[in-house]
Amino acid sequence: MDKNSRELIIIIFIVAFLLGLSFGLLFNIKPAKVNFVSSNYENAEIDQHLYIHTRIRSVVLKHEIIQNEIRYWHLGNINDEQVRKKATFIYGYSEKYDLCPFVVTALGVVESNLTQDKISYRGAIGITQLMPNIARYLEVNPYNRKENIKGGTKFLRELKDQYGCIELALAHYNAGVNPEKKLGWSSVSSYVWNIQNISGSLQRRYKDELEKTN
Repeated sequence: MDKNSRELIIIIFIVAFLLGLSFGLLFNIKPAKVNFVSSNYENAEIDQHLYIHTRIRSVVLKHEIIQNEIRYWHLGNINDEQVRKKATFIYGYSEKYDLCPFVVTALGVVESNLTQDKISYRGAIGITQLMPNIARYLEVNPYNRKENIKGGTKFLRELKDQYGCIELALAHYNAGVNPEKKLGWSSVSSYVWNIQNISGSLQRRYKDELEKTN
């Protein structure tokens, strides 16, 4: 077994343990005080294990889907460790800020083809194409891959909270204040459509596998 495989197994066990604790606290699952073979406790324990198993499968599957998308847009010119790290940052910050990981992945595709070294002629930086003033506001270093993904995801979350839906959040992410005046609705609508189309295609492509983890 190689080092990466051992690390993955360790991570899975840690995730399972933490999810087990979270599930127990959330649903107030407690062992019987004396009789540890009571049917209620056994049922709760079984439900807990099933939840953990399904949750792990869901995390691993979504992580693999994001990795596949990263490889696709890099045309294979990226090593496995870089792929795993990038996918981990995208999935992790999507979970942290309660956004669909496929939308965040699609945002990265449309903005930069998921490449950190891209700098636009307007000065937008990295995978999520953060402008320097936005990066300062978010207190992240846009030249750092991890912080760039964190910043872009956090900013999209703030915009969604402000405007109430992901479509308007993406429009303002693309064009800032008054996007219809700045770029025109045609350009903004195309941007939003592209992101939703990529995100939707990922969910449709892996529909059967994703349904098994719900």
